[in-house]
Parts: sequence; C-alpha cells; structure tokens
Amino acid sequence: HIARTADAIWDALFPDHAQGGFPVVINLSYGLLAGPKDGTMAIQKYMADLNAARRGRPPLVIMLPAGNDNLERGAAVLSVAPRAALDWRISPEDRTANYAEVWTDAMAGAPSPDGAHPLAIAVAAPGGPAGPGTQGRNGQVCDLTLTQGATSEVVARIYCRQNDNGTAGTPATQHRHYYVICTAPTWRLARLAAPSGAWEISLWHDGRNAVAAQLYVQSDQDLTPAHGVARLAYFDDPLFASHDALGRPLDTYMMDTGLTGVGATVYPGAIRQIDTLNAIAGSGGALTIAGYVRRDGMPADYSSAGRDGAAPQRPDYACVSDDGVWHTGRLAAGGRSGSAVVMQGTSFATGEATRIVARDLLRQLDAGVAGPALQVAGPGLVPGLPIPAYPVPTAAMPLKLGRERLPAQDHGRLPR
Repeated sequence: HIARTADAIWDALFPDHAQGGFPVVINLSYGLLAGPKDGTMAIQKYMADLNAARRGRPPLVIMLPAGNDNLERGAAVLSVAPRAALDWRISPEDRTANYAEVWTDAMAGAPSPDGAHPLAIAVAAPGGPAGPGTQGRNGQVCDLTLTQGATSEVVARIYCRQNDNGTAGTPATQHRHYYVICTAPTWRLARLAAPSGAWEISLWHDGRNAVAAQLYVQSDQDLTPAHGVARLAYFDDPLFASHDALGRPLDTYMMDTGLTGVGATVYPGAIRQIDTLNAIAGSGGALTIAGYVRRDGMPADYSSAGRDGAAPQRPDYACVSDDGVWHTGRLAAGGRSGSAVVMQGTSFATGEATRIVARDLLRQLDAGVAGPALQVAGPGLVPGLPIPAYPVPTAAMPLKLGRERLPAQDHGRLPR
C-alpha cells in the first residue's frame, strides 16, 4: 500500500520527471525468533517481489531490527548421531501457548507431498509422559495427551512441514523438513494446563548419516497484553554459561567463537548466540540494524548476532541503542508535552537508522543522482564509524555490527 500510494502520487504530479518516483524508506520494527533463516519466508519473498516490481523506480527500502534475543537462550544446534536431546524449559503461570521449531539441513530436490526425512522427533513433559515420535512426513501431526483422573487433554502437539528454498523468481531445487512443537499454556481455566518445567526434545534418525538440526524458540506474545501473561521459554543446557565470574552477561564473542575462519570453538554446548538474528532479516530490499553502545562503540549485549556459512545472515549496519553501560537506552520524546522517556532495543536503533538512510537518499537527490542509481547506505554515502577493537578476532565482529556503525544523531536533548 505504501509503495503503490507513493508511486501514484509521483505519477500524478511528476509524470515526466527523470527521477521516476519517490525513494521509499519503511521502518518495520518487527521480527521473529524462529524460522528458516535462509530467505525463504513468505514475507521475505514478498519484500523481494516488491523491489523486483519497481521497474526503474528508486529503491524501496525496508528497515528491520536485528532483534534483542542474543542472551535469551533461544537458538541451539544439535548433531544427531544417531540420537540427541535438549531440554526446553517452560515457565509456570504462562497464559500463552509456547512454540519451538526444529529445522533440518537442506536436501536436494523439490519437496514431495509425503516424502519422509530421516530425522524423527518426540517430546516428553516434565516427569512424563512422553509423546509418540513422528518422522518427517509433510502434514503429519502428533499429539501428547495428559490424563488426570477422568480428564484427558492434549497439552502438546508436533506438526511436520516441508519448506522449499525457492526465492523470488527462482524455482525450488532443495527443501528442508521442519517440526513445530506447540504446548498449551501452563495456566488456564477449566482445562488441564501443560506442565511447567523442562520439556525434553528428543531427536534421532534412521542410521544412514548424521543429521544436523537447528532449534529455535519462537516469540511468545499475547494479543491482549493488558490481560495475559506471556513468558518466553528457553533452551536449558548445563554447559551454557550466561555470566562470567563477576556476574557480567557473556556476549556472543566472549564465549562462542566457533565460526568459519574465525577461531576454534570454545563453547561445547548446544545453545548458540551466533544464530539469534531476526528470522525476517536477509530479505531482498531490506536493511537489518543492530544496536551498539554510544559511549564505547561496543555492540549491545542483547543485540542478536548473525551467522556465517552456506546461508549467511547478518546485520547490515548498527545504530545506537544505548547511551552507555549504565545509561541504558536512549532518551526520546514522551507522550506528554516536554516529557522524555528512555527507549531501548534494536527496534529503536532501527527507527533512528531509518531517518539516517532517508537523509542519505535525499543527499543523493540533491547531488543529482536519479532513478534506480540511488544507493542505500553504501560505503561513503553515510559517514560510517569503524568497528571497535574487541578482545577476540575482529573477523567475528560483523556478525554483531554488520559492515559499519551508523553515527548517532543529535536530537538536541541534554546528554545523560
């Protein structure tokens, strides 16, 4: 709607102008924790299609946040050879359903309606019972039923799906199986609730080859936040260390440097921080913005990190999300006249980056650059800041901060 409206206004007012249309920058501060993370989500294909349909007009730029889940224990990798298991801890008094996804590596060929995958899965409630396993058949559903007295209730379900790797205008040549695990709320009226505690996710395969699986906890949000209680579940691994000996949160490159070309893995557990980036990131025509601390230039510890590999996914740029370690967040205008409020997170860094990119495009227009030749936040267009030194190999830093840091804007407010 935004793109069509902008183009219609341009065509009505400036039909013969060489520019061809308005450059459009959209702040979409929205994201998901779980997903294929390979550019094949429907919304990612739609973004790419929007830009492919520009037909010589200036770019449509969609700004996305990197996410704030780097420390939330929401991503894990398991090598199933031939079995593996991981605890998924669900909190008590959670009035929303909880979801986790298990993704396999890509397999050659387009997906078939009922083709089986060698990876099988089952879940067990804390203290039992264990549900029956399901093995990779598209559309298969498997229930776990809890019985108390004369009452029986389905408290968990596994859905098996297939996902093709086709992107905008490209037919699928590979596919991936994935499982969606859903549990009922751990608190609900007049019905049996799902037990809280450590749910065990068990994976195994048919013995032909070792199978790698990526596990993600999905966002947990209530549609009516004034009435419900949503508590984000997380993976639980005894090898995971969330804080150092002084109580400081362990950011990605303090303990998880097992990256291609970066260094040896120093953390042997299943939980990962290098794969916590917003699942919608990496879309064609979109820029993903991470957060950094203005005082020292270091990445915000909560700002999600990308990954290298066959399907690389990382932030494009970083913008200020915190003024300092003790002055967290940034001052913004409040809802009352003359008031201010502290806002924190990569969504607010994305809002500021949106203004920077829009000003960048306007500068190019003032310089006489026209049409699709406009570049978005390219080298030398936005005056970027260098990546700061870090006590680990600097080749890893782009997975947290992207290509460079965008400068903070002067909003005219007193510094803290």
